[in-house]
Amino acid sequence: MSEAKKMPTSPMRGRTSSRARNDALGRQLVGIRVTSMLQKTLVILTILFLLTGCDTPAGKIILYTEESPIEVWQNKERLKEIEATDIVFLRLAVNWDTSPTELNEHRRVIRALRKETLRSILPINLTETLPKWDTPEWTTVNQNIQNLATEAKRIGFNGFLLNTSTSATKRLWDPEYNPRYKDISDDFAEQIVYQRGREIMQAIESVYPQAEIIIYPAGPLEPITRNYTYWHHFTNGLLSLEHQHIHVTAKVRDNPEQILQTANAVLSHLLDNEFQIIPFHVIPPQINAAATGIIQYLYDNYPQIILEAESSVL
Repeated sequence: MSEAKKMPTSPMRGRTSSRARNDALGRQLVGIRVTSMLQKTLVILTILFLLTGCDTPAGKIILYTEESPIEVWQNKERLKEIEATDIVFLRLAVNWDTSPTELNEHRRVIRALRKETLRSILPINLTETLPKWDTPEWTTVNQNIQNLATEAKRIGFNGFLLNTSTSATKRLWDPEYNPRYKDISDDFAEQIVYQRGREIMQAIESVYPQAEIIIYPAGPLEPITRNYTYWHHFTNGLLSLEHQHIHVTAKVRDNPEQILQTANAVLSHLLDNEFQIIPFHVIPPQINAAATGIIQYLYDNYPQIILEAESSVL
């Protein structure tokens, strides 16, 4: 990375610190008289959490990793130092129909990470096992999503990555392949797919309105998107509730300046242009000058970035 601009080695550089923000809030809280700065911070955070459900602000870097929560825990100080405080745990990924009780085994380490201001994101795979768009079985889908969100909130997860492009999902959006589109018109398909996306977001918001939501499309934001005909309608449904903390990822290849300049002009298909695009980049096992340059460009030009890597690499 250049000497002029380097990724900060401390989360305090170039932005207001968490302690300063808490102090400003503390001066507005009537009746709180504490002399220790540490006591003041703890009291304010406790009150805000209990009264408003507020949580630790998102960090600059979102780590997308195959590591276990224990492995991430071992590198927690380095992650906090570079503001990589949001962790997408691929190893904990569940499908839309997974029983919420399966999340319970992770509760201790997820809560421990949360106490260290590390925010855990649970991936939910929306697979081809979803029922046909126009069937009443979608009541069960929405209930399952709601149950997962309820349990994830109880355990301590800060949000969800909705994976819409796993190998078991990408054909879900392709009318030329998937028989679910055979007996319905194009207009109706657009409407019902939009509605199903909206219902999933409603199911999450009904129990966890503060949740961080990341839509992981990968394929739809790349130049070849023929398998994703109806993805845009589904995503518009997700975005239609104007959820406060919702983002869409876009993979970065060799040129970070062309992250969204694809032949499909995909953003023109999305109704809400106010949501935040988060660039997604895979860090190679051996980091060279080119990889370093891409990471630095993304770091300098976007409020948040997603890096797929092991925590020890950062």
